[in-house]
Amino acid sequence: MLLFEFTEENLNKFLNPKWILVYTTIDHFDETKLKKLREKFRNIDIFGCTSFKGVFTPEGFQDGCFLLVGEENDEIFVSTSMHECNRKNAKEIGIKAAREIRNSLGQLPDTALFHPTPGFEELILQGINEGFEYRTPIYGGSAADNDISGKWFIFNQDKIIHEGFILIGFSTKDKHYGAFLSGYLPTSNKGKVTKVEERTVFEIDNKPAVEVYNEWADDIILDKITTGGNVLSSTTLKPMGKIINTDYNIPQYIISHPHYILPNKKGISFFTDFSVGDEISLMFGSKSALLKRVEQTLLKAIGNSKKDKLTSGILVYCAGCVGTIEDQVSEVSKSFVKTAGNIPFIGAATFGEQGCLIGTKEYNLHGNLMCCSILFGK
Repeated sequence: MLLFEFTEENLNKFLNPKWILVYTTIDHFDETKLKKLREKFRNIDIFGCTSFKGVFTPEGFQDGCFLLVGEENDEIFVSTSMHECNRKNAKEIGIKAAREIRNSLGQLPDTALFHPTPGFEELILQGINEGFEYRTPIYGGSAADNDISGKWFIFNQDKIIHEGFILIGFSTKDKHYGAFLSGYLPTSNKGKVTKVEERTVFEIDNKPAVEVYNEWADDIILDKITTGGNVLSSTTLKPMGKIINTDYNIPQYIISHPHYILPNKKGISFFTDFSVGDEISLMFGSKSALLKRVEQTLLKAIGNSKKDKLTSGILVYCAGCVGTIEDQVSEVSKSFVKTAGNIPFIGAATFGEQGCLIGTKEYNLHGNLMCCSILFGK
């Protein structure tokens, strides 16, 4: 694979690309540029999503538009499916997309990349899991903009959409690796969700959710309990964890980022869904842990494989975490290169992350403040 910044000069360097993955900030890509790519490369898959404030490359976290290009001699084949959908039909459309890719490839994909827009990622994944018979690991992240104003978008071939998802199935004879990691640890503060509506939790252990969370988190949202408002920046290092598996008495957690306080109803909205009865725990993290987890994610993915056999990679890293480590965000790319070697890779900062956790009922799951990666090798 090859990595390029989107410039006229660089486009002329392409000979026979097999497919193109694009990650971009919202100000550096539009329908005109997508049309230009489409006109130059008429018979290949072109797909991607928007990223928060920058794109990860071997050179650092850069504002702009970057392309990871599958070469003609790469043994990595793709099939894509993009759909508009809403919360009501998301699962049905997820099943449809998975079946389209399966039929196109003539088999289940070996792994898949998933980029939804924020809002109902779990429901789409439920459908995709069913369509792939819970046998294909999926990694990805939700499209982002620079200020949570809803300007994010995804794109495929010659079309851009603002609500829906794109699914990319990879089929390859080469080696491939993937991992999904949070980098947070549980505290002793635990409870159960007792009143909830989709992504807004109103009660924990039959008590107002804002009061319980504030007590657990040492008053970090005290100033918002009566006024309400956005608490993303103050809660990044103290998110909520939902227990999704307890095999061998070792809980696995999906992280949920507290987003907004609703003072009249004493509720907290998150960027993930909850259900009555969900077991939850306050989690804690640190800047150093957020920087360290890229290395941990890659090592979890490749296991005992030698880094000199890796050929390329895709990284997804939470935008909320980027905001917390903004003064050191270039360390993310450095950590990737140090761990995986000097290979072409591209990474997006996203408003939600998805990945495969083996042993869980859902198999591929949606969380926040997490990190995932797909690596290819020989």
